[in-house]
Amino acid sequence: MHALTLEWSFFASLLFLGGWFWLAMNSYWTRVLTIGLVLAAWGSVLAFGVYVGISQIAEGSFWGLMPIIVAAGLSSLYWIAIDAAVKWVEAQKHYYGGFWKPWDAP
Repeated sequence: MHALTLEWSFFASLLFLGGWFWLAMNSYWTRVLTIGLVLAAWGSVLAFGVYVGISQIAEGSFWGLMPIIVAAGLSSLYWIAIDAAVKWVEAQKHYYGGFWKPWDAP
């Protein structure tokens, strides 16, 4: 029962994030807020990974380098993904005049 609850909460969070990012593509301030929140989450994950890595290195385990390497790799991928998403949204708005909005349908 517990795993099923976790699965449904995972799918619900994916639906929420999908709706939020759709809104972020159509609204300037929502996009700014989304990028800010993603950067804040990115920074906290990076800081936690570095903290765990340094504490494991201090205990004598060189496996502590793995969280630091993973955090550095993910941070570069996040930056590339954010940059590509912003450029794609701007290109869509420029060439197609915006996104399809259900409330504007005839």
